[in-house]
Amino acid sequence: MTPYFATPERIEALKAAIEPLKGTPFAANGIATGPAGGIACQFLITAALRAAGFDTPPGPYGPANHWKFSSRSLILEYLQTRPEFQPLPMDADAIPGDVLGFTLGKCIHHAGLYLGNSTFFHVMPHAPACVATLRDPTWGTRLAAVWRPVTT
Repeated sequence: MTPYFATPERIEALKAAIEPLKGTPFAANGIATGPAGGIACQFLITAALRAAGFDTPPGPYGPANHWKFSSRSLILEYLQTRPEFQPLPMDADAIPGDVLGFTLGKCIHHAGLYLGNSTFFHVMPHAPACVATLRDPTWGTRLAAVWRPVTT
């Protein structure tokens, strides 16, 4: 399997794809992009990947406050069942386009899209879609899984 974002052209397409998504506010199970929209982290990631040319279905739906009470990770279940995502060992070097899974509450309940140089793209209830850093202990200590978009 080959990483989908293995060429400079595809990495540039990914970076271009996230630009119009920046500033999109959070909305539980939301799928509307842009500053007037509202989107959940799993749908933000799949929207960015699809806009960059990587074909994958939208992420999983779940109760709005699922992360607060459940030890069932809908994000983990989705990524483990999708053949276009390859799980990576935690000591692997992430590349742009890799999907990051973060522990919130009891298990992986948050996802981000790796952009390179320890940065990733995500959305949270308290902040619109933005680029953050894994150097921030809030995120670096919660990183629990990495998946690579691949082609066969």
